[in-house]
Amino acid sequence: MKCIVFCPIGMEDILKKDIKELLGKDCIQNKGCCIFDGNEKEISKFCYKCQSIESAGLLLDEGEMKDDFSVINIDEIKEDMINNVFSLDSSIIGDKPFKSNDIVSDVSQKIMQKTKKKATYKSADIGFFVQIIDDKYYLYINLASKELGKRDHKVFVNKTSLRGPIAYGVFRISEAGYDDEILDCFCRSGEIGIEAVHYFSGKSLNFYAKDKFVFDKLGWKVKLDEFDTAIDKEFNVNCIDSAAPNVKAAEKNAKIAGVNKIIKFSRIVIEDLDLKFRNEIDKIVTQLPAIGKESENRVMKTYRDFFEICEKVMKKEGTITCIGLNIDPAVEIAKQNGYVLKHERIIMQGKEELKLFIFAKK
Repeated sequence: MKCIVFCPIGMEDILKKDIKELLGKDCIQNKGCCIFDGNEKEISKFCYKCQSIESAGLLLDEGEMKDDFSVINIDEIKEDMINNVFSLDSSIIGDKPFKSNDIVSDVSQKIMQKTKKKATYKSADIGFFVQIIDDKYYLYINLASKELGKRDHKVFVNKTSLRGPIAYGVFRISEAGYDDEILDCFCRSGEIGIEAVHYFSGKSLNFYAKDKFVFDKLGWKVKLDEFDTAIDKEFNVNCIDSAAPNVKAAEKNAKIAGVNKIIKFSRIVIEDLDLKFRNEIDKIVTQLPAIGKESENRVMKTYRDFFEICEKVMKKEGTITCIGLNIDPAVEIAKQNGYVLKHERIIMQGKEELKLFIFAKK
């Protein structure tokens, strides 16, 4: 079977790495997604354990599409796939002369005519999805009744916080390891720290959402409990913020996720970070404040304070991985403080372009 898994655009290499780590498999990497061959157990394990995916499905058709969605082929959809009713949804990334609703209406009609089954939007036996990314389309069976990119523990939300898969991606791109002392000093509602400890501990983010997968509806004899193996290693993740409400939100979200006792939370202003950490930190992984979301003068001062204090809290070989919206001025300030830009990329959060930078000492 061919499984297609989607991630935020700009994180395809991380998704590919996850497939290799979790399954030992190679894959085809396309914009916004990866495709791999797997059996029921492998696909179930990956969907349950992977943190970089936003959705996953069994691939039925793929191809080139420009301005005509009639090229979508439903030959692989069989009558015996559906008991009584099915659902179909669609999403478009890129400019097209049609809307998702047009695709849903047209393809649903074709499926109903072929299978003699009814379309619905609730309590469907099986859910189909059409994803369009630029000039590529994918038709697949959705393997979960929830958006895999949404985090059930994320109840107390900061309005500027990262989506779960992106927070995970930032942490993985930083190449932080089990032995590193990790610091998120603008933790907001705790996204990066919570993603990090789930990865290190081996605990699935879907531990409390096993019923959201549709493997049983496909007739798969898979028990997700068998994938709940913990990794017995020590690690150090610190979540810091200067705003008390942010620290409280992060702690509460971590408690809902069941990992609050693993993360070290503190309220500390940036200028005082060296009072707690003195040349101890291996990896700073954080989301910088954004110009536009806050006043430019305040943000620029924060950047200056941040890169000045990093000299005191980090080990000489340590790195700073930061992400954010409109954070380009941070590059020049980092250089003024003796840092070089080692890596940069853009990650898409919806329609927002988030910049990611990795800095190291010269």
